[in-house]
Amino acid sequence: MDDYDYDRLRRDLIDHFGTLAQIYPAAYLSLARVERASNYELLKIAAEEGYDLSDYENQSLGLF
Repeated sequence: MDDYDYDRLRRDLIDHFGTLAQIYPAAYLSLARVERASNYELLKIAAEEGYDLSDYENQSLGLF
């Protein structure tokens, strides 16, 4: 099981850079980077952008 919700993190980063690109066209380069990034690279990009990675941690149900 993955420790993070990478799909949600990728969507949020795409939204972030897509919005930023409207006023700063160079952000399209970062958008392209996010679209092809590995899971590890997504975490690195999110940390660089100041995201709280704990918001993307998968929660264990604690059943066992």
